Amino acid sequence: MPANARPALLRLRVSGAVLRVELWDSNPVMPSAKAPAPRSIGHHGLEIVQALARTATTEQTAAEVGDELGE
Repeated sequence: MPANARPALLRLRVSGAVLRVELWDSNPVMPSAKAPAPRSIGHHGLEIVQALARTATTEQTAAEVGDELGE
């Protein structure tokens, strides 16, 4: 794992025609959509989700990734 990597958890759930995508990471800064930058590489995840999703929300939690993984 790279030295600057942080723990993260991705959970996908399907219910009928709905796909729910949940992502947890250890960055204490809430994500925010950036201005379009077509030549920029990376950091476009939230923009992609917002473009494709019916609804997209963010929330800050106190959970540790180890708690989520059952460690």
